[in-house]
Amino acid sequence: MWPRVSSPDVATCFVAGALKAPEGAPVYNMLGEVLTVEDMIGVIEEMFPSARGTITCRQPRNRMANDVSDAGLQELIGPFRPATYREGAARTAELFRSLMAAGRL
Repeated sequence: MWPRVSSPDVATCFVAGALKAPEGAPVYNMLGEVLTVEDMIGVIEEMFPSARGTITCRQPRNRMANDVSDAGLQELIGPFRPATYREGAARTAELFRSLMAAGRL
């Protein structure tokens, strides 16, 4: 299982936190949806059926701390709900398809 947070969500939290200008150099946890790599591949294959069976992975040992609190971040910037993996993947797929259609890839 791997925590997944999209780069737009990270940027949003970074800017919101910077604008709060906390003292010192605090560190915060940012929670995201926790998925297996196989789950992620399944979503990609749903969005790009032609990719089915072409994306594989090994079973790495997860060394991530998935059960952490984001209370400090929420207290600093206010309530925040990061996009789900499916939402982020859909945005990425839409961008990819538009760039393909425009001949920019």
